[in-house]
Amino acid sequence: IRFYPSCNTRFSDDESVSGRPIRIPHGLADNYVPIEPCQDYVDRLHAAGRKNVMLAEYPDAHHSFDNPGNPTPVRAERSQSTALCVLQEDANGRVINSKTARPFSYRDTCVRLGPTVGYNAEQHAAAVKSVKEFLAVIFRLPPPAGRAGK
Repeated sequence: IRFYPSCNTRFSDDESVSGRPIRIPHGLADNYVPIEPCQDYVDRLHAAGRKNVMLAEYPDAHHSFDNPGNPTPVRAERSQSTALCVLQEDANGRVINSKTARPFSYRDTCVRLGPTVGYNAEQHAAAVKSVKEFLAVIFRLPPPAGRAGK
């Protein structure tokens, strides 16, 4: 379970994952690490035969939507985002900027400042519920007391 990961780096053989279930909760309003590269990655995993992979999309949820430390969305003025970067691992194992074919640097023109971060109580609760249900299935946990048969 990886909350709002950055999926904009294509690693060599990154479709070769274990057969274990993969869940990716991600906010649709995330402009720090946008969801679109994760959608592409999940599609590639499915095409490679990895069927137990799911991207959970949470509307109106920014980066850190599960962190009540930022009670309202704010622009993180000095935070660097690679949201506009397309990166890949080269034959030598280095991460390169796909547009320039040069080793990636946070000085690359694709790096931007000021993504938004912020809590979303409703989407946080939905994500917690989903994760608990997923873990209960994975670990074969009985339903909570008083909820049997629901």
